[in-house]
Amino acid sequence: MPTAVADHGIGNPVQVVGITGTGFGTGTFTATASIDTTITDSAIQTNSQIVIFPTNGPAGELLRLKSCFITSIVAGSAEFSVSASGAGSPGGDETFAYIVLTES
Repeated sequence: MPTAVADHGIGNPVQVVGITGTGFGTGTFTATASIDTTITDSAIQTNSQIVIFPTNGPAGELLRLKSCFITSIVAGSAEFSVSASGAGSPGGDETFAYIVLTES
């Protein structure tokens, strides 16, 4: 199994296992103009970790102003949510890239 060692600058390296192969996927999505958006991807499993990145200005602003997080994960999909605190919800033009990591 491939491994990588990440040194987070605290003198205690963390070993990351299973980053390549079937445990790795990438994709993009556009947030819907509501609080929840479903990401459908066959690489997503119930034990996956999903990391999102903004790919345009509106997405960056959404992440800066709101709490954005994955609320549920099931095999084949995940629910991306924006917290209801504060004013506004996504406008529907925020685009994101994501990485799916699944321990194998």
